[in-house]
Amino acid sequence: GKGLGNRNHATIVHGYEKIATEMSVNSKLYHQILGIKGKIDLSKASREKY
Repeated sequence: GKGLGNRNHATIVHGYEKIATEMSVNSKLYHQILGIKGKIDLSKASREKY
């Protein structure tokens, strides 16, 4: 809810499912999201060191 722009949890779930489905048929989107997740993981790892 509040942490995601006051959205109803069903809205968040719907968006997640829509992207997950699209990723399964769109390899470009799949690789773009994989890259974004990698950047987030690297950023998170560097913050945890300090």
